[in-house]
Amino acid sequence: MELDLDRHKVSERRVRESIPGQPSRQEIGEVYGLLGALFDELSEEEQAEFGTLLFGETKPASMKIRALPAAEVLNQSELATLAAIEEVEVSQTRAQAGTMVLVMKGTRLCNLRCTYCHSWREGPGNVMSFTVLARSIRDALLAPGIKHVEFVWHGGEITLLGTKFLRNALWLQQRYLTDGVSVSNSAQTNAVDVSDEVMFFMRDHGISVGVSIDGPPALNDTRRVDKDGNGTSQRIFETLRRFKENEVPFGLLAVIDAEIAAIPPRDLLDFFVSTGTGAMDVLNVLPENDTDGCAVVGTYIPWPQYVEFMSNLFEIWWSDYKDRLDIRSLSSLVDKVANRGNSLCVFAGNCQGKYLTIEANGGISACDKYVGHKEYEYGSLFQGNLNEVLSNSPKLAAARLELSGYKAKSEPCEWYATCNGGCPHDRKLTHTHLQDQNGCCGLKPLLRKISDTISTPALAAE
Repeated sequence: MELDLDRHKVSERRVRESIPGQPSRQEIGEVYGLLGALFDELSEEEQAEFGTLLFGETKPASMKIRALPAAEVLNQSELATLAAIEEVEVSQTRAQAGTMVLVMKGTRLCNLRCTYCHSWREGPGNVMSFTVLARSIRDALLAPGIKHVEFVWHGGEITLLGTKFLRNALWLQQRYLTDGVSVSNSAQTNAVDVSDEVMFFMRDHGISVGVSIDGPPALNDTRRVDKDGNGTSQRIFETLRRFKENEVPFGLLAVIDAEIAAIPPRDLLDFFVSTGTGAMDVLNVLPENDTDGCAVVGTYIPWPQYVEFMSNLFEIWWSDYKDRLDIRSLSSLVDKVANRGNSLCVFAGNCQGKYLTIEANGGISACDKYVGHKEYEYGSLFQGNLNEVLSNSPKLAAARLELSGYKAKSEPCEWYATCNGGCPHDRKLTHTHLQDQNGCCGLKPLLRKISDTISTPALAAE
């Protein structure tokens, strides 16, 4: 029987097209998990023959990595460490949620010195040990009640660790996967010096790639600079060229400060489209979290001004760019307003304990927006099993109580069902730096504009 090869290849884009509405990463991961189970039923000869048909060019490598003997992946020290870890009985403490997102700070080392970044570190102890890597993956995937874990590989600059670190991680994931549990992987890179080896590894193993770039060179090169203070735009463009040439899917992430927000939205969107990407997102620049209320320096953009920027951006994007460039925050809000669900943490209303950062030293904390906030550091993997530490953490209990308080203040708002109270960290910033006490997430102007736009037939059809 002849097979239509293209029809049998599976990519994230094809999965998204096959699932009604806007599929979540969990749904996509579940599809890959089912295909992985089918792949496992094949003989080695059949796997070699049909792997590409099932998964396209990128997926057989991910499926085959699980079959590699430990001695082919791990060195002697890692083998001994793994044996000691696996002597400990698997905890029966339930996962904090069915779907978990772990921001894995593989390293705090970085080859850039971005003016607004507080995450990089120098010196020893800033690379995730095999012990932390193995324990975090094992604890997350074997927790009772877990269905999907999204691993976000982050830094510092994660690509500095090379393929050895990433191969270890993916092998461990496959080792601890059980029926009914799926994983997905993404990596955030500054794209300044990504080796061919790392580039092809990420492509061949289905690791989604996000590239940080903040706009046209005239502005990006005043923010995203290397250790010598040199701009990085041309090196990023060269990496994007290699990505496109070698069919490495990528999206962009731009950090928006007051100066970038002042760029006309059309100019900004034209630039991002010119990079060749079809997907991106934006993030408001964050002041340091450990300033104890001191005056904010730099080009921090207060939340009301950021919402105004997003409203202006939405208007132009919806009119002229939405079919060429997906801006995740905006498309997610459109889906929420249209009652089509949501895939973003900031509108979930239940992020505390579900979205976590695992530090290189084993520290467990809230998402990495909270770096520097001691009260959101929940414990350490060296205190015990991940889920046991979280279940017994008074700081996590306090964070959830704080989140409930934020949501209670928001419930009278007409948009509460849409925003679920918004991002608790953004609300905390507004409270700290603007002395805002009303408890509103502040998205009302943007949500109203989106609602008016998509409910107007002529505009909705554009």
